[in-house]
Amino acid sequence: GSLLFGATGCVSPPLPGWMYWPYDPPERVDFETPGDRIGKIMSLSQQLTSADPTAERRITEELVAMIRTETDPLVREHIVDALAGSSESMALAVLRAGLNDDATEVRVAACKGLSRHQNEESLAALTKALREDADIDVRQAATRSLASFKGPEATRALAIALQDRDPALQYLAVQSLRKMSDVDYGNDVNAWLEYAQGGHPQPHHPTVAER
Repeated sequence: GSLLFGATGCVSPPLPGWMYWPYDPPERVDFETPGDRIGKIMSLSQQLTSADPTAERRITEELVAMIRTETDPLVREHIVDALAGSSESMALAVLRAGLNDDATEVRVAACKGLSRHQNEESLAALTKALREDADIDVRQAATRSLASFKGPEATRALAIALQDRDPALQYLAVQSLRKMSDVDYGNDVNAWLEYAQGGHPQPHHPTVAER
């Protein structure tokens, strides 16, 4: 006792336990849980909906800074969802980069986000995800997202899904093509594939049962 407290008499230090510990006390940090961070992200996302250009850039920069150090995939998914609401080029760059995330749910969120930005870069990124991603959930998300695009390139991209061995992916491709075209070949995958590859098969006339 005399070594530790001799200079101060009987007054105990604020944290007496640390006086017996041979190392420096830990720094005090304000620890945010993943739930705290998600709450903050959702608030920023809401602010984006009515932000002027200056505020939009500030919020986007804050979200981009967050995702650079975020280790929790669920939190990264929410950040990607939020950035989908920004028109800033850095937000679109993060959405495209999100297609390379280790977590399936983040890549799915990136696909959904890119559907809100119909440009050549987004179309190319979604086509690459549909062709190369090993996860069926991501390929399905890319197939759904391609329905938001118009033009022959998007149509050709969906031919990839029509040729996949997964019947659910083929079905989603048919639904996407129905949304983006003014023809209907029913559920005839071969006819839709011919159309997606630039052909002109005869339109489908539904039977009474189908109607």
